[in-house]
Amino acid sequence: ARLLMGTGVLGLTGPAFAEADADSANPALCRITEDLVFTEPYTEYVDTTGRRAGIPQYFPELSGLVAELRADRDLLDGVSALKYTFMTRHEALIHGDLHTGSVMVRLGGQAAPDGGPAPGDRRARAKAFDGEFCFYGPIAFDLGALFGNWLLALGRARALGRDEQAAWLETLPSSAFEAFTAEFWRLWPNRVDQSFTEGFARGRLRRIEAEAIGFGGTKAIRRLIGFARTTDIDTLGPDERGPAAEFVLRTAARWVVGRDSLRVGEIMAVEP
Repeated sequence: ARLLMGTGVLGLTGPAFAEADADSANPALCRITEDLVFTEPYTEYVDTTGRRAGIPQYFPELSGLVAELRADRDLLDGVSALKYTFMTRHEALIHGDLHTGSVMVRLGGQAAPDGGPAPGDRRARAKAFDGEFCFYGPIAFDLGALFGNWLLALGRARALGRDEQAAWLETLPSSAFEAFTAEFWRLWPNRVDQSFTEGFARGRLRRIEAEAIGFGGTKAIRRLIGFARTTDIDTLGPDERGPAAEFVLRTAARWVVGRDSLRVGEIMAVEP
């Protein structure tokens, strides 16, 4: 929310925004995202470079489901729309590769290592790092990346019978989006152009919610069909891996197809 309000047109004048957008162009790494997230999972990739020799796009037990997804016109149409949004919406400075492994959190009031009071500022803080994929893009892409990451973790927790962890993971997208929305409205009075109306802002937030759900689906799919998979599912035993992957893939596809009608509070409970 701070990036949206601080680096987009709500926080910068038109000329300043245009200059920041141009300065943050990152075409080479954006192309990697376009390929890995929006293209390669939906085609049988032929390696002409030799760099991926012996690396399968997906586990053999998923071949039937992968073929089904690649033939789903509604899914492919949704992915195409999201790819277009990713490539054309220069909304604000985004991380571009956000996941739980690129965020560090310090809890408020944390004690010093010796058990005494912590020196200096004791407020809770979160920091994102590994920002090499940063560029001006759709703010919903970063939110969706987290949603997809949590869906993969949920698939693992369910497969291992970790009910308490699964219940907690199911709450994270709605908690995150509620915090995003609250911070947006806190900063809203400070917008540089006061002609932007609250009605516009409400509509924009709803659009961000829908796009975040869709992007979350594409991010989860690419971690199971492609060459940058996640250990959440890959390291499960053979009996758990297939069902967990199917749960994630079917849920993620439902997010992409149903993004305009779904709300964040219900996406983890969507029946795939």
